[in-house]
Amino acid sequence: MSAPVSAPASAPANTPASARRAEGPLRKQKTSHDLPSLASLSLSTRGLLGGIFKRQRSFDEREATEKRQRKADEADVESGDEGDEGDEGDDAANLLKAVVFDFDGTLTTMRPLAEWPREQFEQFFDTGKGRDRIYTSAASVQGFEAMSKAEHEANFGGEAVLDGEAGLAALLAQAYNGVPPVEFYIVDPDAKQAAVLHALRETDLIGFFSSPGTKDGARVFCADVAPFADSTDAFEVHNWMVVEKIMKREIGDRVRTYWDRPAKLKKSEVLYVDDNGEVINDSIQGVKFMGVQTLHASVALQWDEVGPALFDAVLGVAD
Repeated sequence: MSAPVSAPASAPANTPASARRAEGPLRKQKTSHDLPSLASLSLSTRGLLGGIFKRQRSFDEREATEKRQRKADEADVESGDEGDEGDEGDDAANLLKAVVFDFDGTLTTMRPLAEWPREQFEQFFDTGKGRDRIYTSAASVQGFEAMSKAEHEANFGGEAVLDGEAGLAALLAQAYNGVPPVEFYIVDPDAKQAAVLHALRETDLIGFFSSPGTKDGARVFCADVAPFADSTDAFEVHNWMVVEKIMKREIGDRVRTYWDRPAKLKKSEVLYVDDNGEVINDSIQGVKFMGVQTLHASVALQWDEVGPALFDAVLGVAD
C-alpha cells in the first residue's frame, strides 16, 4: 500500500450552500487514503479471477476466491443472472439499480476543519497512531455533532460538488426519482451510523439514503449496526459481505415485508464506489471479485472527473 497522502487545506468553513440545490428527498476509521490516478479512472466490470493467478498467491487464497465466485454464480443462476455476456446488447438489462458508497474519504474530504484550533480538534477527532494530522472522520459522533452546517457541506466538497445541475445532489435526485429509481447505500465499517446520518441531515441528503418516502436512513450501514456490528474476533464482516446482503435483499428498507421485497439485484445492476483501492482489489476480500461494477475514486476530492463518470454510469448521460 502506498504512503498516505496528506489532505490539502480545507475549504472555508462558512461556505454557504447554494440556493440552487437540487430539489428532492434528501450521503473505515481512515486516517489516510491513496487517491487513484485520474488518468486511470474507469469503471471495471470484468476480470474476476485472472489477477489472482498472476499474483501467484497461495493455494488457500486462490481456493477462497474461487469459492466466493462459485457461490456468486450459483446465486446468479437462482436469480436468472447467468453471466453478463447476454446482456451486452440490452440497454435495459444493464441499467444500474443500486449504487453503494463508502463514506469517509469517498463522499467526504476528511480534511481538518479550517476554523478549529488543533487543541479543539483533538478533543473530538483521533489523530491516529503516530500521525501529525487530524482527519474529520465519521468515527466520531461527538465531533460530527459539533460541526456546523457549513463545515459539513465543506466536508462533502462544498458547492462545487453538492450544488448545480451537474452536482452530487442533482445526480442523487434524478436517479432516486427516476423510472426505474436507483437505490443509494452507504457501507463503511469504521464510521458510526449516527455521525453519518447527522452529516446527511445537515447537507439535506438524508432522504436519498432512506426507505422510499422517508428519512429513516435505512440504507446506511456502519460499524455500530448490523451486519458490521456482528463482527467477532473469529469472524470479521467485510464490505463485500454487506453488498451481497443488499443484493439478496436480506437488509435494507425497514418498511419492506417479505412479500413486498423487490427482485434480487444482478451483478451488472450494482456499482460500488470507494477511495480505498484495497477494499476493491484485495484478492480475498475485494468487492470487485463479486463481479459488480466498481469505481476507485473520491467523490468529494475528485468531482470534476468522477462527476461525469457517475452521471454516465447512473443515468446513462455524460455531462
